[in-house]
Amino acid sequence: MSIPSRSISSAPAVGTGAPSLLVLRDGGVALTANQQERLLGLVRFRPATTAAGAGWPEAAVPLPSLAGSELTEAWIGVAPARYGSAGTVAYGHDGTVLFACCQQEGGAGELPERVTHRSYRALLDTAREQGYPYLLRVWNYFPDINGELAGLERYQRFSLGRYQALEEAGYRFGSDLPAASAVGSRLDQGYCLYLLAARQPGLQIENPRQVSAYRYPAQYGPRSPSFARATLAEFAGEQLLFVSGTASIAGHASLHQGDPAAQLAETLLNIQTLLDQPTLGCRQDLATLGDAGDFKVYLRHAGHADVVREKLAATLHPESSVIYLEGDICRSDLLLEIEAVIRLR
Repeated sequence: MSIPSRSISSAPAVGTGAPSLLVLRDGGVALTANQQERLLGLVRFRPATTAAGAGWPEAAVPLPSLAGSELTEAWIGVAPARYGSAGTVAYGHDGTVLFACCQQEGGAGELPERVTHRSYRALLDTAREQGYPYLLRVWNYFPDINGELAGLERYQRFSLGRYQALEEAGYRFGSDLPAASAVGSRLDQGYCLYLLAARQPGLQIENPRQVSAYRYPAQYGPRSPSFARATLAEFAGEQLLFVSGTASIAGHASLHQGDPAAQLAETLLNIQTLLDQPTLGCRQDLATLGDAGDFKVYLRHAGHADVVREKLAATLHPESSVIYLEGDICRSDLLLEIEAVIRLR
């Protein structure tokens, strides 16, 4: 079953180029008037509730920054943005791309898969109703990701709910899956999910060094994680590569247990392998991306930040943006995970 397209009613005029990501520090929203007009949504890394600021949607991710300052991400569209809400979902769109966020509390005794399924269906239904049926990137945050509940890890239960919602909505697991991350918080602030969706499909990219996550064997749970290793999206001739949360995994096995430096090296090799794929048209190199690369590093232990920063500084271009957050990785034997948004040259 393919994903249906729907028309956009009362959409703003479509601009040219790709949406952009700005990282703001110390909690300030230092945007120009033109950027604020095109603001699709904000992501604040601090405990709070999803709210509409001056009309735009805001997602609050309860992960502490390891930089000593409050961090906010601003997604900027290419045309004036319009805003709305539908139940628990707040969204902004510009005629090309939609940002939507949803935060939910699990009811007393409610299983994670039920909260996840409800959240995904709300987000998917809203995206389709607004005319953006193609998921490009989804971010998932929820507490105690490695904890066990009734014989299954909470991440495995999350994967059950996500799989069910995507299957019900007609997503094909070999071509329609978005890039994604799932990170655990240590504060019981409920579930925070946000996404980018588009009117045109992206291209699902897999890593030849790794088994596709949606094809993992049964040891990783009754339903495999439903995401692509990366998604390539084109906007009026500009391309963005959304790299999923990437860790020290080869095949389907975790490598280098207990060694953050070795796990970092394996993770960077996996990201570089994605950048080497012929589908991208020309090879991209982590060391030369410059300001075309935005990276987000999740660390299980804050004490590993110095060694990771030192080794990343020796690998990435100094103009690439890197932020560090403390959070739990989806496998208990993994110490770190890196995601990226890369503007292809």
